[in-house]
Amino acid sequence: MALGFVVARFGLLLRELSPNGSTRNQSAPSAAPYLGVVLMLAGVLLAVIGITRFVRTRTLLRRGEADVSQVASVFGMMVIVIGAGLTLTAYLIATR
Repeated sequence: MALGFVVARFGLLLRELSPNGSTRNQSAPSAAPYLGVVLMLAGVLLAVIGITRFVRTRTLLRRGEADVSQVASVFGMMVIVIGAGLTLTAYLIATR
């Protein structure tokens, strides 16, 4: 969620730090606010999923019923988050 906030405000920072004569950052619409909102919502969604999984796993452990069948879904979420981070990195490098 914090990364989303930083991304959303990064475009504003670039605009403020650009030289007065430069209109490159001011005239082109920036995708940073939209990407930031998407990342913040993804953070909220992952937090909700995480707390739900925690409660379910804690309950199973207290009963003595360990459930390891969900490893693939956790791995899938990790791949998505890593992919989003790499995409964001490429975006920031390209707009530099």
